[in-house]
Amino acid sequence: MVKGYLTTKDLCERYKVERTTLYRWMKREENPLPAPRISGKAGLNRWAIDDIEAYEASLEAA
Repeated sequence: MVKGYLTTKDLCERYKVERTTLYRWMKREENPLPAPRISGKAGLNRWAIDDIEAYEASLEAA
């Protein structure tokens, strides 16, 4: 079960970056940002909190 979801705006605020930076991070070869679990039109993407927390933990371990 998923804890909940974060919007693109939530992630931008969390990391203090612009939307384009998030999408660049998703294309990185090393430690890419996970793709949103729910993709929609006009930036209505939703990232699972579980995925983001696992991503952050992997960055700390690296």
